[in-house]
Amino acid sequence: MRPLNILFANYGDFATNSLNHIAGYANELSRRGHACIVAVPRNPDSVRTLNEPLFIPRTFEEVLTIPNHFPDSQPADIIHAWTPREGVRRFVEAYEQTHPVPVLVHLEDNEEHLLESYYRISFDELRQSVPLEDNSIWTADLSHPNRYRSFLHLADGATVITPSLADFLSPETPRIRLNPPVDLDFFSPRTADPALRDRLGLRPEEKVIVYHGSVTSANRGDLRKLFLAVSLLNRKGVPTRLIRTGFSDPDFEQSFGYDPSGQVIDLGYIDRSELPELLALADALVQPGCDDRFNRYRLPSKIPEFLASGRPVIIPGTNIGLELTHEKEVLLLERGDPAEIAESCRRIFSDPDLARQLGENAASTARERFDSRKATDTLFEFYQSILDRRDDSKWSELAERRSDQFSLLPSLVETLPSDQEGTLEAGSAKVLREAVRTLEVERNELSVRLEQAGDTLAKLAGENERQAEQMENLTSRLSDLSRQIETIVADRDEVRRDARQAHESSRRLDRQLAEASGQFDRQVAEAGGRLEQAKKQLDAARQEIDRLIEREARVKATASWKLTAPLRFLRRNLIDPFTSVRSHK
Repeated sequence: MRPLNILFANYGDFATNSLNHIAGYANELSRRGHACIVAVPRNPDSVRTLNEPLFIPRTFEEVLTIPNHFPDSQPADIIHAWTPREGVRRFVEAYEQTHPVPVLVHLEDNEEHLLESYYRISFDELRQSVPLEDNSIWTADLSHPNRYRSFLHLADGATVITPSLADFLSPETPRIRLNPPVDLDFFSPRTADPALRDRLGLRPEEKVIVYHGSVTSANRGDLRKLFLAVSLLNRKGVPTRLIRTGFSDPDFEQSFGYDPSGQVIDLGYIDRSELPELLALADALVQPGCDDRFNRYRLPSKIPEFLASGRPVIIPGTNIGLELTHEKEVLLLERGDPAEIAESCRRIFSDPDLARQLGENAASTARERFDSRKATDTLFEFYQSILDRRDDSKWSELAERRSDQFSLLPSLVETLPSDQEGTLEAGSAKVLREAVRTLEVERNELSVRLEQAGDTLAKLAGENERQAEQMENLTSRLSDLSRQIETIVADRDEVRRDARQAHESSRRLDRQLAEASGQFDRQVAEAGGRLEQAKKQLDAARQEIDRLIEREARVKATASWKLTAPLRFLRRNLIDPFTSVRSHK
């Protein structure tokens, strides 16, 4: 078996989360002797964010302009388009025009929900809003609302990160479930570093939740619930800090009714090599969310890394959560609201045995499900099966008949021979089948939409009847209100007169109160002066008494006073009584 030339095409640069998966496969395939190019639309220097990549990093432009882009000077044997985003689709189209080879498309998100979140309107409205040929308004970082489906129909196969994503594929499209590869040695369980806690300013009593991921238009609602859960824990007396990494949105934190910075440590974008030590600090690792159109069709790349780290993990009860056991491997969120997230964290914080059990079982689950070597075995076997039944006539037919970017569905129709009575060539027959298949899908979708429109019209008819009844009720209420308003208007002048009289009375009372207050202040001042004078007189009398007492004490202490004491006694008893009697006569 000769080595393969494998071309991966990613929708973003080398710093995107998807590169963690692509790099895992590309590195392992490179170790096995295959030549792997990972092509990105821009920012080639971002490859420095990866740890010693074994693959060849290139931009889309370099791959399209360098003839000998693989080491053996041959084109790719197979293209693995990482999601059907518009930038990837255009690159694949351009490559196929010169090198028609089998194409696989990887699905890892509900592309339609991402479009709705970004443009803020429904997917059906997006499909009908702009002509297919107008590329000016569509960002290349997301899928085209019409072209991406045709791209999926035309693909030779697909890989899906979670089984539910098969909903977006044609039944006959070959597909496999492709678990994300995890470097189990790199993300192995480890002991928390006390020095790192100190550097981050964490208090000894604080519990830690770690979330490494950026804020996007699609996940900001889920992240908001995580922030609110941390706030709720702190309000309930459980000191908790959230440590998050990744790109942020200034409007996100400003949208809260409080300043979350005291409860959140935002490290921004960090080197991936720092993640394992950061995860080891966590008392709980939380992926917020619930079973909705966004989370049902994805497997966040951080969940396998959470599990591999051996820390307690909390995730929504959807996607991979449907395959894990609640309270054994993880704690599952049913509603995903802040109260449920906070309560799940509190359970882990307060129960060391539960935390230990969850962490050990999580690490075991990661070893079983996300080993990069096993995942690469699965992927390579799928590559071989696609190449064994290789039929690239549809790609070569399109490449021969178009010189610029083709719109997949119109181009399929354009490639039909003009002579309808003639015998179709093998390539054109294949193209015709693809066109019919695409048209059948579109027809089925239109039938469903027509049926839905009929249901909507029936509902609107019933709604009109209800609204007519409501209008009658409102008319009656309006008549009652009109009579009440007439009564109010009739009483208005009297109310105004009463108000003016009350205002005049209030002003008179204010003047009287001011006069009484002034008189009272004067009386208080006069009384205060008299009181002060009386105090001075009392102090003077006390001083005079003290002086007399002191003088008497000095006199009584003299020798003459003591010697004349008998004479005073005789006077008081012999002379003073007669003097008193004579004075009364």
